[in-house]
Amino acid sequence: LAARSGAMGGSGPWAAWNNGMIGAGGGARGRIYAILVGAVRDNDETQRRWAVDALALFGGEEVVDPLLDIAAHDASSDVRERAFCGLAQSGTLQLAERYRAVPGLLAIAEDHGASAQQRAWVFQALREITETYDVPEDVSAWHVALDRVGLLHR
Repeated sequence: LAARSGAMGGSGPWAAWNNGMIGAGGGARGRIYAILVGAVRDNDETQRRWAVDALALFGGEEVVDPLLDIAAHDASSDVRERAFCGLAQSGTLQLAERYRAVPGLLAIAEDHGASAQQRAWVFQALREITETYDVPEDVSAWHVALDRVGLLHR
């Protein structure tokens, strides 16, 4: 397992990918999760981006909240985008785990501090998760559509 000062090992993306794959396969999940969550707080943007990709690869219900937090708050647009992608399509999240992200995605879109780009990524992620492509980029419209099919539990 690659770990150095709370971050990935010296080989960057390779170490992150390996950690994500080992964890996805069930090996040392607790320890790897801790390494990856520590790495998403690294000062280095590149390190955070690799860690986000590895979290998406790691999969499991436990990565949904950290990915949502990163999508909403990371200082880097690139890192935020990777978090949205991890929730929407990449990695090993099961469909039920992706559905768990839906209320958090809507919360990001409703946040007055969210950028136009973040809102666009929210709606793209919602389309990919739900396979619903006919809802406009409007939070209220998404609430109605998701309530109608039982994917939004208030």
